[in-house]
Formats: sequence, structure tokens, C-alpha cells
Amino acid sequence: MKSYKYVILGGGTTAGYAAKEFVEQGIPKGELCIVSAESMLPMNRPPLSKGYLKDDDNDDWLLINEKDFYQLRGVDVLLETCARAVNFGDRQVD
Repeated sequence: MKSYKYVILGGGTTAGYAAKEFVEQGIPKGELCIVSAESMLPMNRPPLSKGYLKDDDNDDWLLINEKDFYQLRGVDVLLETCARAVNFGDRQVD
């Protein structure tokens, strides 16, 4: 099992911006992981509109960071993954 210094639980908008901030602050590769039940990378949640609903299947413009951002900067993203428990004393997420 891999160990991380920092773990972000949840893959919403804030997770994407938090990862970006960690990278800008100089976090070393391999120290950050995002655990998300979502099937897509962190994205902006747009208001529903005819323009959005009419758009093609390319949702890349919704992403907070480009698809390769996480891999290039050593941030692991575990999609479709749920944390069952958090043990703060042992600093462990199950």
C-alpha cells in the first residue's frame, strides 16, 4: 500500500484548486493523493444551460487542471474510490 504525506478526500472543485496550490507551493512528487468517488478529474460544476447541454462529449473544458497536470507533477488521483474510514491518530485512510 502506498503512503502519502497529504491526502485530499473528495474530487470536487476544491480538490482541483488545492492540488494546484500544493504544486505551486513546491510539494515534492509522490506526496499528494486525491481520493474521489467521481469518475472524472476535479472540474468546475457549470450551471445548467442550453449551451452546456448542447455541447459535444468533450468535457475537458470543465477540468480545473489539464488531464496530464496530475501525472506530470506526481499527484496520484484515485477515481471511483471511496474512503471507508479515517483514523487521524494513526494518520491512515481506509
